[in-house]
Amino acid sequence: MGSDPSRSEGGRAMSASSGTLSDQQVRDRFLKETERNFSVIAPAGVGKTEAIVRRVIGMAGEPLPIARQKLSTLVVVTYTNRAAHEMQHRARNGMLESKADPELLASFNQAFFGTIHQFCFKLLRTYGHHLGLPSALEVLADEDALWLE
Repeated sequence: MGSDPSRSEGGRAMSASSGTLSDQQVRDRFLKETERNFSVIAPAGVGKTEAIVRRVIGMAGEPLPIARQKLSTLVVVTYTNRAAHEMQHRARNGMLESKADPELLASFNQAFFGTIHQFCFKLLRTYGHHLGLPSALEVLADEDALWLE
């Protein structure tokens, strides 16, 4: 997770705001500092999904009003639909296993898990009218359909 090669030196992750941190320190901050936004950049197989799921479950363990706010506004963006669904599924199951309050599950259901394209499309559907976009936006399923109009 903290092993982004572009920001590491000698096996230690670099952080502009906090100096040099070890991989474990970065992981600990990610789990504990839930009031901050993080970008998780790491190669396959190092535990990104598990860390994100643990972070979400940790948010659910905070005092109810804070947890509801954090979960309802949570945005998890990943490269593939499969990865997004996997994270969402694991986080929901973890909350169910921990017997989370039903209000928290309702807040979690408002969270966004998806690709950057899906997130941008959601923003355009929600706020596109401020840009003069039509209210009925749709994604073309076939690139060739663009040229048919």
